[in-house]
Amino acid sequence: MNIRLKTLGEEHIEIANSYNHIGLVWNTKGEYDKALEFYQKCLDIELKTLGPEHPDVATSYNNLGSVWDNKGEYDKALKFYQKCLDIRLKTLGEEHIEIANSYNNIGLVWDSKGEYDKALEFYQKCLDIELKTLGKEHPDINFSYFNIGLCHQNMGVFKLAIQAYKNGFKISKKGG
Repeated sequence: MNIRLKTLGEEHIEIANSYNHIGLVWNTKGEYDKALEFYQKCLDIELKTLGPEHPDVATSYNNLGSVWDNKGEYDKALKFYQKCLDIRLKTLGEEHIEIANSYNNIGLVWDSKGEYDKALEFYQKCLDIELKTLGKEHPDINFSYFNIGLCHQNMGVFKLAIQAYKNGFKISKKGG
């Protein structure tokens, strides 16, 4: 890292990438404050060099949201996930798989907050995009059906939970 800093300078995009990778390691280790520090350094460089509406900036907001989610700071997580989604909608369009990922992340936070109706809304948006872009037998769709099923289960709507789990199981059975 020190060599890169000397040769590239403090505001080079490769330095931002290094900070991002270091943040990922800290997040994986559960060292959330350190992860936030490095993800923020990455974001600061990206904002200066790439501008506020670049997809990499969206990814940095997503990463920050992930850390806040891991810390149980759900309102902060939602704030960063929403910033990510806003940029992705502007730059990637409404049916890109990264939009589905953003909807899923927001749904997970609402689920963690016990706001199951809101979680279901975002899980369904995620699933709709996945079905259009990936096809109905793609393995990632299993996760969406599982999230929807678990949400219905938490709400006590067992019939819908079972149906969602069955939909996911059909994909698993086919090798997805």
